[in-house]
Amino acid sequence: FYESEPPVAHFDLYRLDDPREVDEIGLHEAIDDGVALIEWPERLGTAGAEALSPDRLSVTLTTDGAGRRAHLAGHGAWVEKLKELHV
Repeated sequence: FYESEPPVAHFDLYRLDDPREVDEIGLHEAIDDGVALIEWPERLGTAGAEALSPDRLSVTLTTDGAGRRAHLAGHGAWVEKLKELHV
């Protein structure tokens, strides 16, 4: 956890062998209590992905020349929030 308000937790699921392991690492509690930054969310599988908040922001990084480009996708309430960012 990072010291912040709301609390922010980071999860790198690359080495997750079984989606049921998320119960052991406290992912559900982090989602309930604040913000969870999740790398490799596809490792959650179908059942684990259902635990994610319906109101979430997905960020996908791709290579762009010598740098990276961030692609944002809103889910739930984030759909409208992203529209507000576009001018």
